[in-house]
Amino acid sequence: MDSQTLDLDDYQRIFRVLETSADAVGQDRFFERLGDALARHLDWTGARVTIGTPTTGRRPGPENFARTLCGTIEATPGTRVLISVCFPDGPGPGARERAILRRLQSHLAPWMSEHLSGVRRNTALISLTRREEAVVRLVAQGMSNRRIADRLGVTTDTVKKHLTRAMAKAGCRGRAQLALWWHDHEPA
Repeated sequence: MDSQTLDLDDYQRIFRVLETSADAVGQDRFFERLGDALARHLDWTGARVTIGTPTTGRRPGPENFARTLCGTIEATPGTRVLISVCFPDGPGPGARERAILRRLQSHLAPWMSEHLSGVRRNTALISLTRREEAVVRLVAQGMSNRRIADRLGVTTDTVKKHLTRAMAKAGCRGRAQLALWWHDHEPA
């Protein structure tokens, strides 16, 4: 459903939210940057990011529920982060907003865990092959596997193999996380 609902601009805005939030140090700063990024890049000005146990996360009252978008992220065992966005004007969130939130949840989960545990992974440079580096650089520019394959003169299967190896080496679970990792570690 996400791929049918979201277009390239949506994915670029999601990437900008992740990029803006990624380098925040400390839990409070991370949540503040995430809220600011949601407002700036997605126009979700009523975004609130709160933390709690599964039973203490605040949800909107029944009068605002239809105009509120909520999502939870399992950050650490027994701790969830609640992202809630109120749309005071208009009919409320639609399929596109729900799809964007689902994408954000999947990419934010590892970072939430990292920020709430207080332990940052060692992000020292790893050794990517020249071809893996080329593929990661193009992914960080927002290119699809097909466009990367055309640019490098290889098949999409070859691009997928390089991408999979690069993600394993960098400890990343998805394209967006790998792109953010690249921007943090891009060779000079």
